[in-house]
Amino acid sequence: MTQRYEEIADVEVILKEACAERNEESLAKLRGVGMHIVNVDAADGAVEGTIPADRMAELKKLDCVSYVRTVFPYERKEGGTG
Repeated sequence: MTQRYEEIADVEVILKEACAERNEESLAKLRGVGMHIVNVDAADGAVEGTIPADRMAELKKLDCVSYVRTVFPYERKEGGTG
C-alpha cells in the first residue's frame, strides 16, 4: 500500500483594514478555502493557521486578504495528523 502525502503550509494572513472590522465574516471566508485557524490577533488583523498548499492561490485571491506569508511548508500523511 502506497502512502500519500499532502503539502501543508503554516501561514500568517494579514486582513485588509476594512475586513478586520468584519472579523467573523473574514474568518468564515478563510475557512471556506480550507484554512484551519489557530490564532487570531484582531487588533492587528492577523490570522495564523494552516492550509493545504494547493489552496494557497484561492486564499490569496480572497477580497479580505491583504497579504499571506508562508511561515513553514511541510508534508503530512493524507488523513493523518503528522
